[in-house]
Amino acid sequence: MKKKAILVLSAIVFVLVIYGLYSTAFIEVSVTGQGSSEISYKFINQDTSKEKVIKSGSTKLKTRVSKGNYEILVKQGEVSYVSIIKAAGFLKTSSISASLKPEKSRQFVGNNPGSCMNYNDSILVTHTCGTTYNKVNVHVPANSSLPTYIAQSSSLSIFGYLGGVVNTSEGSLALVRALGDDVSSYFIHRIDQSLKSLGSTALPNLDVNKFYVIKSYGSGFIIYDTSFQQVLIYPSRAAKPMTVKFDTPGEKNLILKDIDFRSNGFTKLYTTDDGSKDARSEVVAVREGKSKHYVFNKKFLQAKLCGERSLCVVTGERLEVYDIAQEKPKFSFALNGTELVGTSGKNILIKHGRGIINLDLDKRSGFIEFGLDDYDYCGIQEDAGTYLLCLINNKNKKVALRIDTGSDNTDSVDKKINQLLNTPEVSDVSIYGKFIFISPNLGELVYDSRTNGYGYNPATKKAANDKINQEIDRLGIDRRVYSITNTIP
Repeated sequence: MKKKAILVLSAIVFVLVIYGLYSTAFIEVSVTGQGSSEISYKFINQDTSKEKVIKSGSTKLKTRVSKGNYEILVKQGEVSYVSIIKAAGFLKTSSISASLKPEKSRQFVGNNPGSCMNYNDSILVTHTCGTTYNKVNVHVPANSSLPTYIAQSSSLSIFGYLGGVVNTSEGSLALVRALGDDVSSYFIHRIDQSLKSLGSTALPNLDVNKFYVIKSYGSGFIIYDTSFQQVLIYPSRAAKPMTVKFDTPGEKNLILKDIDFRSNGFTKLYTTDDGSKDARSEVVAVREGKSKHYVFNKKFLQAKLCGERSLCVVTGERLEVYDIAQEKPKFSFALNGTELVGTSGKNILIKHGRGIINLDLDKRSGFIEFGLDDYDYCGIQEDAGTYLLCLINNKNKKVALRIDTGSDNTDSVDKKINQLLNTPEVSDVSIYGKFIFISPNLGELVYDSRTNGYGYNPATKKAANDKINQEIDRLGIDRRVYSITNTIP
């Protein structure tokens, strides 16, 4: 009996040892491109969402983890590296070389932007999507004596509903459904910085009973109706449009959910409706004039062609990447807690955690291109080589930043301004380019017997001014680079 018990116990121990070996792995990270400060290593198990954070001054770190898929974030100040790897188990070591990269250059270009944004010949133009043309806002640049402000379109020659503004090789173009006394028709207007028309072209191919949207595409533009039934590519205003034709979905009882256009092709996403318990999706992709159908037993919210041969889909807050080089899509990797927001060349841009990540799909690695820190995210608009970000600052106000993907961040002025807003003596800050205007918080007006009127207490004004200047110096806002105006009355 004792022998049997020992054998059973030995078998259990053996199984536990084997399972322990099977379920244990190591990840080794070697860091390059770092500075001299402490490095943060974060390992996130994608299956359990458990995080392991190690802070170290060493550029090489090896840690034990459970077998599974991991997201790795290596960060030192504002340089970073992101990777998605599989830890194989059986005590195997997965090694990665983490080359830290800096965030990208940014510049404030306006306050309180609308939901639709466009950078029109160096000036921000925003509006509520689908509004009339006369309600479009021009964010007038600041100068040394005047902060940025919003002016509405002064054009008297354009009347109607705006389908969008795009930048093309011909300049800035606006799609407008013009409204007259007894006629309605679509026009493309070439516009200047103040939104005045420099010439228009009629678009007889568009149905006046539908609403259309315009997007940049190559050196021209693409126009589609909001029901996604008609898609037209225009190489230029004067060129004859090409109709993009999609196959009908092969699956039954699916509804059209989304449409997307990339330089390497187009996609239409069909899914089961919101009330259905049946979770299915079909992606119809058009590449080089040929259609392919990809069917999944999942319900997707977005689908985009990405990279050279990949399909990026979003379900809930999970990004999934599939290799579509063959007939059937093959799962490649996933990222949890993610919103797919755009592309940057062959890479994709994703909002993940507290930042915008630039991710190379082939290498499964990337870096934080813009760290949100204390800002909240409220939107993005892609443009060639750049994109516009809508953010909400510490005063709960919207601001617009232009991110230049071609140059690196040098001073993080966005983060410094948001910290300055936390200073009790600061009521508000307006920044545009290199011009900063600070509105101080001076409390209540007090009676001044000398002037027989009301004003701010001189001692309070001096104390506020001194404190604001101290904070500017502490935060490292360079007075040689930025023109700083403290608007104390």
